[in-house]
Amino acid sequence: YLTLFGWRVRVLTRAIDGEGNPGGRELLAMLPGEVEILRYRRSPRVPSWSWFPRIDGGFDHALEAVRMFRRKNNGTPAAVLASGPPFSAFVIGLFISRLCRAKLVLDYRDEWTESPFNFVEPGNADLWWERRCLRTADAVVFTTPQQRDHQLHVFTELDRGRCLVIPNGWEPAEFSAVSHWARDAGGKAIVSFVGAIGDHTLPGRFLTQLASVLERRSDLRNKLLLRFVGWRSCAADRELRGFRFQRNLQLVDQIPKTSAIREIAVADALLLLNYPAFVRYLPGKVYDYIAAGKPLLVYGQGGAVAELVERLR
Repeated sequence: YLTLFGWRVRVLTRAIDGEGNPGGRELLAMLPGEVEILRYRRSPRVPSWSWFPRIDGGFDHALEAVRMFRRKNNGTPAAVLASGPPFSAFVIGLFISRLCRAKLVLDYRDEWTESPFNFVEPGNADLWWERRCLRTADAVVFTTPQQRDHQLHVFTELDRGRCLVIPNGWEPAEFSAVSHWARDAGGKAIVSFVGAIGDHTLPGRFLTQLASVLERRSDLRNKLLLRFVGWRSCAADRELRGFRFQRNLQLVDQIPKTSAIREIAVADALLLLNYPAFVRYLPGKVYDYIAAGKPLLVYGQGGAVAELVERLR
C-alpha cells in the first residue's frame, strides 16, 4: 500500500532455503513490481558463544544485513521501518537509520524480551539492545493498547508520545464471496481452527475437555466435525493425533491465505484458544474470524481476546 501513496519501498530481508511455504509465496506475489527486495545470507563464520552478542534472530544476521545494505544502497531512505520478530530486525534498523540519519520506526508484531512465547529466543544481549532501540526510535508501533501500556511500564526509555497502536485487521475484498461458498461435511457442524498452531497454542487442554463431552454425549459424535487448518508444531501434531475421537477430527496442512479464508467462510463456528499468555495479544486470525460473521468459540477467559469478543457481542 505504501507505493499507492508515492513511497519508494525497498525491503531488506533474510534469504530463505527452498521455495518457502504456500502462504508466504502467495503473499509475496501480491507485492507491487516496483518494490525492491534485497536478501542477505547468514555468515558462515561461527562467532564465540561467550564473547559475541546473542539476540533473537542472530546478531550475525544483523551485521550481514547492514553489510549488504552498504554494498547495494542506491539512495538514502527517509525512514526505516523495522518489524519483529525476529528482533535482529530492530538492530538492523537501528544501524541503518544511524548510517543514513533516517527516521526509525519499530514495529512490534509481538513482544521482544517481554514475550511470553517461546518463538522469541533471547540470548545474552537482547535486553540491552531492546533498551537501546527504544531509546533511539522516533516511533514505536504496537498491535494492542495492552502491549503498549506494558512496555511503557517496563521500559523507562520509552514515552507515550512516541507510541502508536495500529491493530491487526482484515482485507474486505477477501470476504466478498463468502456467502456463495458451499461446503460438504456430511451433515456435521464444522468447528474450525484456522492458522498456525505452535507450542504456545497447544490444543491438548481443549481436546481433553472435548473428549470428555463426546464420551458422555454419543449423539454429538455424529453431529460435530473439528478441523485444524494450517501449520502445526511437532508437539501440536502429537496432541491432535492423540485425540480419542479421530472420526470427529480433520487436519489440513498449511495453505495459501485465500484458501484459508474459504476455510473460515465454510465453518459453522470458529475456535480461538485463549490461554493466559495471550492476555495482551489479539492474534491476526481474530479479525478474519470476525469479518466472516461466524460464531466464535473462545476457549479460555479474560485478556484482550475475550474483551473484544464480548464487546462486539
